[in-house]
Amino acid sequence: MAVLDEDAIRSLTARFADAINRLDRDAFTTVWWEDAVWELTVPNAMVELGIENVLAMYDRLLSGWEFFIQLVHSGVIEVDGSEARARWTMREFARSESGARSYDNMAIYDDTLECRDSVWRFKKRRYCYVWVDDKPITGQAFKLPVSIVP
Repeated sequence: MAVLDEDAIRSLTARFADAINRLDRDAFTTVWWEDAVWELTVPNAMVELGIENVLAMYDRLLSGWEFFIQLVHSGVIEVDGSEARARWTMREFARSESGARSYDNMAIYDDTLECRDSVWRFKKRRYCYVWVDDKPITGQAFKLPVSIVP
């Protein structure tokens, strides 16, 4: 059962990043429990409790970007019954629609997850910055499709 739980948690984490990358608010909503907490540490320190506030934070964070790409690297998952802890190495790149602002960082997501009725979702995500750079990101950007179906 632990292997199936870990697979479900890896899939959930990938769906979170995919929703961010495609700016798909509806898909983003499905990865959280209603009473979830989303926190970012310094230099962008903020924390929100409850799905409506988490969605408001999503809107604030992703507004105005031409693109925002989140990459999930290695992860460690510890499952204990219907609860789990996970840590993921992350990288993000973004550029504003005007091109005047860029964002590049490395961080660690420290997660608390819960399984209810055989469904894993995030109970808390804490994004701990390791490094941030605002040097201009150049090159041509392309819009990603919301759907994976052609």
